[in-house]
Amino acid sequence: MKGKHYAGQGNIPWIPVVGSLKYYSCGPFGCWGVNRLDQIFVKLDVSGDSCKGSDRWYPVQGSLSLVEVGSDGSVYGVNRNGVVFKRLGIDACNPFGGRWWALRAAGVARHVSYDRGILWVVCKDGRVQRCQV
Repeated sequence: MKGKHYAGQGNIPWIPVVGSLKYYSCGPFGCWGVNRLDQIFVKLDVSGDSCKGSDRWYPVQGSLSLVEVGSDGSVYGVNRNGVVFKRLGIDACNPFGGRWWALRAAGVARHVSYDRGILWVVCKDGRVQRCQV
């Protein structure tokens, strides 16, 4: 992955993060990103004190338009067809998880947001759904 993104340390200065992504979200076990080809990547060794983490991005099987990570490490995403997925098996010992699981949503998803056991889905028609997971 080429290009640079910037991660803040405190208020400033900003430091470069290697990679070129259209979507980036972090949690306690690492940061997940999606590039312009909808390929999924994970960066490890990222913390609140060190946004940069390692310079290595690990590819993850699958194809998503965006990925969201909650404060508990849960990872959700939406593919180009508007299907919502959850990454199963993520924990401190296995920050990559095991596989993607498709969720049923009432409509075609455009965006998801997750934290504290609540998944929010914004549908392409503008409706917002809330689900306790």
